[in-house]
Amino acid sequence: PCWERLQTSHFKQGHWLIAKSDHGYCDGAQHQRRDRYRESPFDTAIFILQTPQAVLTWPVTSTLEQEIREAMADAHPTPAAQARRRKEGRGMADADGGGGVYRGKKR
Repeated sequence: PCWERLQTSHFKQGHWLIAKSDHGYCDGAQHQRRDRYRESPFDTAIFILQTPQAVLTWPVTSTLEQEIREAMADAHPTPAAQARRRKEGRGMADADGGGGVYRGKKR
């Protein structure tokens, strides 16, 4: 229901889907981690909702879409960070070995 409401909102001015392989994200615990960015485990949908006044002030353009895609692509972890995460076995994402089993940090 929520997805449908976003899709049909009269405030919707833009909608883009960013594949998980095309972006990463900033880890919420980045201040406690060695690595700031993580691989995204899922695709991300972006909805731009605007009032009529906002449409005039901040138009949604293909340039805006490209800027957002580039900014999200910049959030990829380095290959070294990806290797450390897999080695440490943090979390339950595909990048951590999957299977839903937390292996914990090796001692």
